[in-house]
Parts: sequence; C-alpha cells; structure tokens
Amino acid sequence: SKDSPAVIFVHGGGYRYGNETQQTDFLNQLCGVGYHVFSISYELLPTALWPKPVDDIEDFFNQFEDLCDSLQIKPRFLVIGGRSAGAHLS
Repeated sequence: SKDSPAVIFVHGGGYRYGNETQQTDFLNQLCGVGYHVFSISYELLPTALWPKPVDDIEDFFNQFEDLCDSLQIKPRFLVIGGRSAGAHLS
C-alpha cells in the first residue's frame, strides 16, 4: 500500500566495489511482503575522494521526500541499513 514502511539499503564493498544491485534476494523478499525498498549506491574510492560517499548518501536523503511524492507513496516509517561500508554510511 502507499503507506507501507520503507527500507533504504546501502551496499557494501569496503568503499571500493559494489553497487545498488547487491542483496537483491533479500531486498526482493522485503518488496514481496509490502515494503517500499530503495537500494542506493555511492561513488567508489579511489575515484571519489572521501567524503564523497557520505555526500552521495546525504544527497539521496535530501531528495527522498520528492522521490516519495513522485512515486505517490507516504511511508509509515523508514528503516536504513546496509552491509559493510553501507552499514557504516547508514
């Protein structure tokens, strides 16, 4: 439903590899039970210098409300998590 909980997942990879397509089985399971799932990525080191990964996550959150409006959803609550470097960024 439009007011289902939302999960924001940040991928792992030690800041050097990985992308938003990681953990698709887990994230698809969450979708299957009604969560709105957002899997996000960040620019990787060494191409991107610190704190660019942090800035990328902040940019996503700055746009999150507009994204929800465009998708016509209003999450009841929000959970953010990740794996490895993504957990650190979370």
